[in-house]
Amino acid sequence: MEMAGEADTPTALIIGYVLTASGILLYFGPLLVARSFEGMADGAKHCCARCAYGLAGVFLLCSFAYC
Repeated sequence: MEMAGEADTPTALIIGYVLTASGILLYFGPLLVARSFEGMADGAKHCCARCAYGLAGVFLLCSFAYC
């Protein structure tokens, strides 16, 4: 039984995946980071929740910088 290689993947499918992934990263990425840092700065939230928002924002920012 042979495994499907890169030659078996249709080019249109690859282009569609690339467009979808880049659209999600470029549109939702900055929004998610901004909302995380906004939640971190909100003084009405519990300190643990603010810490979680801050960590999520830092991790998202690092993951976008890594890509």
